[in-house]
Amino acid sequence: SDAQLQLRLGHMTGPVKRAPLMVKNNFHIDHIVVRSGYISANQYHGICTTIQLPIDERDDAMKVYKFQASVEQIDALCSLQFEFFPRFSKQAIAKCFVLPSQILCADTGARTLALLSSNGCLIGEFNFEYTLIKPFKHAKIGCVLNKTFQHRAAYNTSILIGHRGTGSHKSAQLPGPRRTHIKENTILAFAAAKSFGADYVEFDVQLTKDKVPIIYHDFLFPVQPFQVPINKI
Repeated sequence: SDAQLQLRLGHMTGPVKRAPLMVKNNFHIDHIVVRSGYISANQYHGICTTIQLPIDERDDAMKVYKFQASVEQIDALCSLQFEFFPRFSKQAIAKCFVLPSQILCADTGARTLALLSSNGCLIGEFNFEYTLIKPFKHAKIGCVLNKTFQHRAAYNTSILIGHRGTGSHKSAQLPGPRRTHIKENTILAFAAAKSFGADYVEFDVQLTKDKVPIIYHDFLFPVQPFQVPINKI
């Protein structure tokens, strides 16, 4: 079973917005190297990604950077190092770190880190949001999620999966053939998928603000004229 850590630069979804980077005028940062994992004996063991700056506010403002490891390595997964580089240089001009305890204390959150130069001077701040996804465990779930049918003869050809059941109620608004009027992610859609011979159904589960799991696809719920995040309801 794996855990996944998702990072989004800046404070974008909360009530107070903050840019990813706020630095002094005499410093120019071209890219950020993000490392997830431990560094021991000058050897890095983990996952690394590079983020080019500046961030395109139209395309990349809500981009999610994902890091994944087995749940047994969740402490290492949540051990983060950020290095900030100028253009045409292999020498970082600033670094900041995140301890596992700063991530593991909550499944979602926002952090502001001090940017320290190589000589220890404060040159600015770095802001990001995170989501930590861990395997779901429950006393009544059994072991069905640990099974795979990849090598079973009955599943060596094709598997029919009902996408959100058989629901596609928005297809009535689209040109071309109609598929169904049934509302997606409903008991009726799941039952219809079974009646059509589906082996499985796929659906999306999200948590509300009070930690109640609900079946809903979109991250935002329309409350006209607004779009409200599911985790804020």
